[in-house]
Amino acid sequence: MHDLGTLGGTYSYAIGIDSESRVVGAAQTDESHPFFGQQYHPFLWKRGVMRDLGTLGGNLGFATGISVIEAPQSREEGEADKEQARKTRHSRFQVVGGSIVDNNPTPPFLFPMFSFLWEDGVMTNLGALGGIQSFPEAINDRSQVVGEFTVLDSEGTGISHAFSWKDGLKQDLGTVAGDSDSIAYAINHKCQIVGGSRFRLHRFAIQPCSRLSLGTRCAYRSQHPDSCQFGPAVDCSLRNQCAGTDRGSRV
Repeated sequence: MHDLGTLGGTYSYAIGIDSESRVVGAAQTDESHPFFGQQYHPFLWKRGVMRDLGTLGGNLGFATGISVIEAPQSREEGEADKEQARKTRHSRFQVVGGSIVDNNPTPPFLFPMFSFLWEDGVMTNLGALGGIQSFPEAINDRSQVVGEFTVLDSEGTGISHAFSWKDGLKQDLGTVAGDSDSIAYAINHKCQIVGGSRFRLHRFAIQPCSRLSLGTRCAYRSQHPDSCQFGPAVDCSLRNQCAGTDRGSRV
């Protein structure tokens, strides 16, 4: 086990890792925060060096996912081109996370989180994605992001829905029948998404029809057993295997 360090504070949390052993998460800085004691900033760790990725303007942020991005392949490329594509594929990567945009409290949430996409030193604000705040959980090698965004109902209560995002287009993934909320935790290379709901503890899997097209509402299948309740599925492999917990907190 390696101590990754911090950004000047006491605590740090590793949240994601890619195939090239780059780690992302959140770490305390040496700057104070009125509610959390110390500020947390998203970080990128590689080969013993922790890098502060900054925020969207506020003093709190988290990096939640990282992925090597798939390089487009040409059918006519030679061996040299394939080798260069391989190097490019492993060198290009993207990070997703959430950050507050300023330090002024905004009802009904004190500090709304906005999703961000970071690449090559540039942090792009993805916004609230149609709600009052958003938070991404994962990204795959096709730059497809999943997570949750929050909207207000008629009584002013925040309700979260799972979302998928790519190239500026967001899709509301809805909820399992009978549930009021949802959150997407992971997406794999096949664009298969897994997640769950907070209050009834149902997990779901979403199967895309062919490839996930975020520009068109595409039919999907949400699955959950009727006989008992389960915790959310939190990861999904290329072999369609999902990991998560049941109500007894067993894997």
